[in-house]
Amino acid sequence: MSSALFCEEQELTVLDVVASNPDSVGKYALMTDQSSIEFKGRSLWGLLRVRGRFTDISGHGELFEQGNVLGELIVDSASISTGIGKRDEHLRSPDFFDTARFPLISVNVTGLRQLPSQELMIDVAIWVKGVVENISIPVTVTVVDDRVIHVQAAATIDRTNFGVDANQLGMVSDSVDVSADLRFRKTG
Repeated sequence: MSSALFCEEQELTVLDVVASNPDSVGKYALMTDQSSIEFKGRSLWGLLRVRGRFTDISGHGELFEQGNVLGELIVDSASISTGIGKRDEHLRSPDFFDTARFPLISVNVTGLRQLPSQELMIDVAIWVKGVVENISIPVTVTVVDDRVIHVQAAATIDRTNFGVDANQLGMVSDSVDVSADLRFRKTG
C-alpha cells in the first residue's frame, strides 16, 4: 500500500464516522487481501518467541446509525502458519487446535463502547474448540476513504481457557498476544 493512503487516514470514533458521513451506516465485508490475524507466544520456557498467523480469514460487519456495530470474523483454524511445517502440524493436532474436529474459530462482535478517556472498546465472543469467552478489547477505527474502514485490535489471551492447552513440561506459555489488522469495504 502506498504511504499516501496512510497519510489520509483519520482516527475517529465510530460515532464520529456516522455523524460526519451518514452514508457510512450499512454493511461491510472484510477485505481479506488487506487483513491479517497474527499471534505471538513463547516456547522453550520463555526463551523462544513464536510468531504466526492465520492465512484464511473471512468476515463481515454492520455499522448502525447509533454508532453500534455487529460483525463476525471466521478463521480457518487449519490455516495456522508459523513458518515451520512440523510445528504447524502439531498446532493443528488434538494437542492444540484439533482442526479436524474444530475447523473454525469465530469472533462475534456484540458491541462497541467509548470510554470517558475516548478509547474505544469492542465486545466480542470468541469461539475456539467449542468454548466461548466474552472479552472486551481496545480497538482503533480509522477511515481510509468513504467506503473503507480500518480496524486494529490487540489482546492477550489465555489459550488454556479454550482447551488449547498442550504444554509439554511447561515449555509453552499460556498467554498468547493476538492482533488483528482488518479492513472492511462497504457493500450496502
